[in-house]
Amino acid sequence: MELLKTLDWVAMVHSLEELKGDDGYICKNYTWNNRERIYQILKKISETKNDMVLIDGISLDLNFVSKGHERNTIELLESLDTFYLVNPLKLEFHRPEDLSQSIFILFLNSVSPVGEPQYRDGFRETLSEIGPGNYQNREIFDDATEISEHDFTIKSNGTPVRKVRRYLRGIIGFIGDTNKFYKSPEICDIFMS
Repeated sequence: MELLKTLDWVAMVHSLEELKGDDGYICKNYTWNNRERIYQILKKISETKNDMVLIDGISLDLNFVSKGHERNTIELLESLDTFYLVNPLKLEFHRPEDLSQSIFILFLNSVSPVGEPQYRDGFRETLSEIGPGNYQNREIFDDATEISEHDFTIKSNGTPVRKVRRYLRGIIGFIGDTNKFYKSPEICDIFMS
């Protein structure tokens, strides 16, 4: 428990006895609101290749995190051609008393869309990157629009079009114990770094 005494959030609980376990187990909730800190934590999570579960039922492996090309956004990448552009509002960490599961929950702000106003309630867009943070050929589709797999593989000037799913609002959960990440000292690195 000596390690936990150095954590700046310990004061949130009534006593160290409320933090169960001797190997870095963390049993209480914590919330971050600072966007830069959220970015750093998401990068740490991505290094462990832990599962990312989107609340609407989609799941993926979080393989890489980078800062988005639009203001206040973060890109969550699953593969070279699939990523999720999000605008974080806050990130929460939860661990139940029985240590059975841990979860990070990412709450999202709206992302200011590009394109026509009618797409501001929910939309998807495809785009191609011609340089770091430099995108062209943006096409925006209403979420209700049926788009075939072929539509996502069209190339523009020989450049594969990247797939994008926009989350204007919503919640993303990072769930699971892949590589025992949530039951190892690595979890403490997130809180101490």
